Amino acid sequence: MLGFNGGLLGVSRTPGFGAAVGLWTPQEQCIAQLRKRWQASAAPVYSQSSLYSGATAASLDNMTNGSFTDTATATDAIGTEWVKVDYGQIVRMESVVIGTATGNIPGGWSKGYTENRNVQSSTDDSNWTTLFNTGLFASEGIYTFYLTPVEARYLRITIAGYIAISEFYAL
Repeated sequence: MLGFNGGLLGVSRTPGFGAAVGLWTPQEQCIAQLRKRWQASAAPVYSQSSLYSGATAASLDNMTNGSFTDTATATDAIGTEWVKVDYGQIVRMESVVIGTATGNIPGGWSKGYTENRNVQSSTDDSNWTTLFNTGLFASEGIYTFYLTPVEARYLRITIAGYIAISEFYAL
């Protein structure tokens, strides 16, 4: 679509769940602006403690595409599991976006595998500070958790058990 989209000319659009064709939701604008900024510098790198058989590994593309219905990653339940983002430098985090798992993804995942997980930050990848617990979600979807601003290089979601997540990044 050509035209003014919050200053995002030339940025491709992946419509989020339920979004009208041609219209950018605020979430999509934010994601597109982040991707545009990341293209100009080093993009965040995703990793995870383990990969559930048949699941897709966490990546910039599938953790920031604005959809909780078509992509996700899942870990095994070997021990303390995590999905982590390395921003390459210390950044200011004011909120964290989390997309729940959904039953639409092969493997039968549900929002229960995203609930009650701890979200933590670190400047050195060794010492972690718990920012919040996701708690319970009213329904499957994408949620924004607002923070007292924190400066960190790493962000992770963790629990002793399975994790299934479709969106995960800091703003």
